[in-house]
Amino acid sequence: MTEQTKSRDKILRTASRLFRKQGYHATGLAQITAESGAPRGSIYYYFPGGKEKLAAEAIKLTGERIKTYISSTLSREADPVKSVSNIHAIDG
Repeated sequence: MTEQTKSRDKILRTASRLFRKQGYHATGLAQITAESGAPRGSIYYYFPGGKEKLAAEAIKLTGERIKTYISSTLSREADPVKSVSNIHAIDG
C-alpha cells in the first residue's frame, strides 16, 4: 500500500466512523482531517467533490464492510435461524 493510498484510506475510514456516529451535517471537514491526521488540502486532493464525494465513498465502504460481516457470520452456522441470530450490530 502506497503512502497516498494509506492517507486516502485513513481519511475515508475516519469520515465513515464520524458520519455514522455524528451524522453528515454534524461532521466537518476540519474534524475529519484532524482526527485522521491528514493535511487539510488532502481531502480535496483525494475527494475532488469535497464532502459529498467523501460521504458517498464512506457509504460505499460501510456497505462493503456490512456485506462482508453478514456474509461471514451467516456462513459460520448451518442452521439459518442460529445463523441470523449471530448477527450483531457493527461498531467501529
